[in-house]
Amino acid sequence: MNKMDIAGHVAVITGGSGDVGRAVAARMLADGATVYAFDLNAAALAAAAADLPGLRPITVDLLDEARTRAAFATVQQDAGRLDILANCVGIEGLRTSTEEQDIAAWRRVMEINVTAPLIAAKYAIPVMRLNGYGKIVFLGSTAGKDGNAFGAAYSASKSAIMTAAKSIGKELAQTGILVNCVTPAALDSALFDRSAGPAGRQNAPTRIPMGRLGMVDEVAAMVCWLCSPDCSFSTGGVFDVSGGRSTY
Repeated sequence: MNKMDIAGHVAVITGGSGDVGRAVAARMLADGATVYAFDLNAAALAAAAADLPGLRPITVDLLDEARTRAAFATVQQDAGRLDILANCVGIEGLRTSTEEQDIAAWRRVMEINVTAPLIAAKYAIPVMRLNGYGKIVFLGSTAGKDGNAFGAAYSASKSAIMTAAKSIGKELAQTGILVNCVTPAALDSALFDRSAGPAGRQNAPTRIPMGRLGMVDEVAAMVCWLCSPDCSFSTGGVFDVSGGRSTY
């Protein structure tokens, strides 16, 4: 594994107990960063911290602005700075037709996949501004480009977060804070298994030119590069980790 030049950097990972969040945390810890994991699921967050020595867990509902603001204040007081925000928070939602779509479930997907990471960015940016430096990465999906049948809520939410990353990247382009988005295809992960089931796991590789599911460690590698000083002239960008599925 190549080392990213983030030793001494301070990172917050939202959705830190999920498959991708844990992989990003593990990679950043190995590269010498101080890593805080934000998540609503206290038990899963404790399990992640037990598996990843050095991980600093903070239980927080990212849809609660006051608590999210306080969580970033804790990081600032504890570490003195914030260099990285890796927004990995998200849910898959229900696989359903539009005719049968439960609107409350639709709104929950939008809230967690779009509003929560935007609230995190809202309160991370002022801390980053203090040092004139920061890297923010949002987690999109090829579903946000192509649209998945029976997954309108998830697909729409990921399209929204991709566009938000483009907008915020342009907004902050001259501040030293770079903002980008990573769009994985289907991954070998618990989230994919929950949303797609056995048939989906079997069929998904047929739509990927490389003929296999992606690995969470491969997504983590892209996220960590985008969060490193080597990424210096890319902002508002969307970076595929799709095995060739989406190349636009």
